[in-house]
Amino acid sequence: MPGGLSVAVPVGWHLARRLTALAEPTERFTLASYPLPRGPGHEDSCGPRSAVQRIPRDGALAFVFEYPGIEGKHGFPARPRHFRLPAGPPSHYDCFPTGWLLRFREHGRAFQIMVALGP
Repeated sequence: MPGGLSVAVPVGWHLARRLTALAEPTERFTLASYPLPRGPGHEDSCGPRSAVQRIPRDGALAFVFEYPGIEGKHGFPARPRHFRLPAGPPSHYDCFPTGWLLRFREHGRAFQIMVALGP
């Protein structure tokens, strides 16, 4: 995978390397439990909006991107052994219709994961 990353894709899940027109931060990959669209749609300039809008009732999606050059900044704790979604309902973000935000740093790199679940 580009950027020196690796990901274990569960059986039956789908991986996409580029679903947006996002220039920075750097889109690394999107992983979903359902088939993903190919390439960015017209509404996907900064996030995978069309993929999130198509999420099935029992679906899950994780959109992973990297913030270059901010590895020491606050708000990016060390990568946990296991990730847990924050308590409470999903939030709305400018480039991500609804979901949960997870941030972490590893090996001097800062990452953010946007997670969406079906209704």
